Amino acid sequence: MAELVQISLSLILAFFGVQILRTIEWRAMWRRGRIQLVRRPTDTLFLLPAALLVAGFFAINMLGVMLLKIGVVPADIMENMSDAEMAQSIVFTMFMQILFVFACFFPMISARSGWANRAYGFREIRLQHAVVLALALILVSLPLVALAALANMGLVWILNQTIGYEPGTQEAVRMLADSASSPMLAFLMVFTAVIGAPVSEEFTFRGVFLPFFCRTIGFWPGLVVVSLAFGIMHVHFPSILPLSMLGAMFAVGYILSRSILVPILMHLFFNGFNVLMIFLFPEQATAGMIGF
Repeated sequence: MAELVQISLSLILAFFGVQILRTIEWRAMWRRGRIQLVRRPTDTLFLLPAALLVAGFFAINMLGVMLLKIGVVPADIMENMSDAEMAQSIVFTMFMQILFVFACFFPMISARSGWANRAYGFREIRLQHAVVLALALILVSLPLVALAALANMGLVWILNQTIGYEPGTQEAVRMLADSASSPMLAFLMVFTAVIGAPVSEEFTFRGVFLPFFCRTIGFWPGLVVVSLAFGIMHVHFPSILPLSMLGAMFAVGYILSRSILVPILMHLFFNGFNVLMIFLFPEQATAGMIGF
């Protein structure tokens, strides 16, 4: 029943998003953005080092989470950390995210022979227009993400019936829910989730991986591969399909606007809403019903 209400509400919100998109020439924007994304195959030579670098960074993060899940690393290692130690860990993670964002910047700037605003389209769209477009695309994506979540729930149910799989809480969600008792820790976690993650992940997946794979294996295969990688990177099986669908919509925002600013804002809106839900409904969050 709750899923039906969620889908119905998302369809209503998506209707408003569609009405906003109807006010722009989105078909022409899509054609121009797609051409720009794949028109310079020689750029892949400059994109390859950045793609390998950030892929290694995310692979190490995924490995750490998987070691926690399978018990190689004691699960209570983070529970025994003080607020100060946890804050230091979060600050270090934020610093590494920013470092890899700049690692993405320079190859792209070299590839496009211009400044960052040319490489990532900062001047392709005004900020107020980017906000409106990002909001419209997030609203349109809600029913698609909800349907993907239902499909993922079906897969979880099948695995539960066959091999006894029990979905756990996403590590980032658990840390956010546990940080509510410490204002400093909560601020750092919220800042990382709402600002740090959208910026670093969008420069990585839409700024580097998307053009790299679209130019090497084709537009649609590249879009699918990058979207699935985005979902898998979060290392939370119940969230893989909905986050992959969301990643595809982030790519749509990037292609339509030809600016990395739109998917960053879309990501910010989505994570901000989920952070709010985690603090308002911590029981559902720790039960594995919320992920981002």
